[in-house]
Amino acid sequence: MKNYLLLLLLLLFAATSCDDDDNLTTGAYISNEINIIIENSQGQNLLDTSVVDYFDFSSIKLYYLTDGVKEEVYDANMSLPRNLDLGDLDGEALLRIFTDTNISDFETEEDGVKYGESIAYLELSETVVDTIKTEWKFTGSLFTNTKIWYNGELKWEPGSDGNEIPITVVH
Repeated sequence: MKNYLLLLLLLLFAATSCDDDDNLTTGAYISNEINIIIENSQGQNLLDTSVVDYFDFSSIKLYYLTDGVKEEVYDANMSLPRNLDLGDLDGEALLRIFTDTNISDFETEEDGVKYGESIAYLELSETVVDTIKTEWKFTGSLFTNTKIWYNGELKWEPGSDGNEIPITVVH
């Protein structure tokens, strides 16, 4: 019994002594997912392969703007290497995008809470590239997007009427 108690205390000490400021993989809750439905002007879902001129999910690419440089998102070690996923909501295809969580690029800090912005580029095809801007905050254990713009239009912020998730975009 003493061994179990000692082991528990050592684990507790190790968990509380870690510095996770720039690493959100341990002990943090990350809310950086954006769900988007992409439609044409007739209201047809452009992620549906039966729709003419649909966007082929396998060709869609995501880029993050990091230190002024546009970098394609790809990490073969992740379950979603491109930080993109094709989802479904009540039978309708939607695109799940995971925004950049690099908190070292924060712009302001107030009472231990870091605030910043991230820019992502969503390449839907060779000729269609959209811009996603997010404002975020990081409290030390919680990373969350606080506002989302799509091609310069504010699409979501918490508690606003008319701003719904998933976001619907017309192309």
